[in-house]
Amino acid sequence: MVKMCEMCGGRRAEKYCLVEGVPLWLCVKCSVLGKEVTRPRFDAVALAARRKAGMPPRNEIVSAIVPDFASRIRNAREKKGLTHEELAARANIKESFITRIESDKARPDITTAQKLEKTLGIKLVVQESITPGKDGTAQSKTAPALGGVLTMGDVLKVKKD
Repeated sequence: MVKMCEMCGGRRAEKYCLVEGVPLWLCVKCSVLGKEVTRPRFDAVALAARRKAGMPPRNEIVSAIVPDFASRIRNAREKKGLTHEELAARANIKESFITRIESDKARPDITTAQKLEKTLGIKLVVQESITPGKDGTAQSKTAPALGGVLTMGDVLKVKKD
């Protein structure tokens, strides 16, 4: 399939360029408007290449929520003498959600956990390094309740600048 120029819509796109910070496939004529850059490689492609070369996969830094988050939140709230309603107001989270989190019926996302960390002065989110397993799963020491396997809800990729 022939790529068309993403700027003019015509001609054959041959160059991958940055135009005002936006990566685009451009024809030769339009490519003078931007700076040619190397095409990005996707993580899956890089991982396959590293495995084929016999190299170990790269570790990734992720944020994960501690497994005992429910008891940590409950204990910290009680220690500060806050009700569910007061904690909800301070952290800007629904009271019903806090109740479900404390009873271990719901799992907070990273952003919610960070709000609770700040409000209660506790540690709920940890940074860790994970390595993709051969079966495509990511192994983690932070999620023993799941057999050490992280789910999409447990992690957030941290962008390295």
